[in-house]
Amino acid sequence: MRRSYLFTSILIAVLFVCSATAALAQTGQLRGHVLFKQADGTTIKAANAQIDVYRTDLPGSYPTKTNKNGEFVFAGLPFVGTYIIAVSMPNAAPTYQGGVKAGRDVDYELVLSPGDGHRITADEAKKLAAGGTESNAASSSGGKCRKQGEARGTREEERRDHREEQEHRRRE
Repeated sequence: MRRSYLFTSILIAVLFVCSATAALAQTGQLRGHVLFKQADGTTIKAANAQIDVYRTDLPGSYPTKTNKNGEFVFAGLPFVGTYIIAVSMPNAAPTYQGGVKAGRDVDYELVLSPGDGHRITADEAKKLAAGGTESNAASSSGGKCRKQGEARGTREEERRDHREEQEHRRRE
């Protein structure tokens, strides 16, 4: 009788340890670096830029800042879930990268450009993840919020964007 009780106790303890290990292994790392493309075209590392990772399928936000080399790391994000990385910095237009998954061993590169220093909120991030291309606050302040990977295009497109921004500001 004692042997069966001892065997059952050991078996339950082993199952408990195995399930706890499996639960801990369901988190991953998210890392990247941020660059700032200045008005003269030079690119520098964006030290101390604000990084906000928002979970798009459930409520959740994870803030941090970049180090002096413009790098950031989030450890312990759940594997299950889709995230959006939002980056902002004083005197820079905010930018974001959507459809991000934790634990994929990808070094995300986000590039900021000169702007108004707006910070993307959780609500704006959800709208962006749903398919929007510009945040409400960015459009109301005259600044552009671009998704990473969205090409700026040729000089002519940049001039057209600049003219549209000036017209928008005049209308306000």
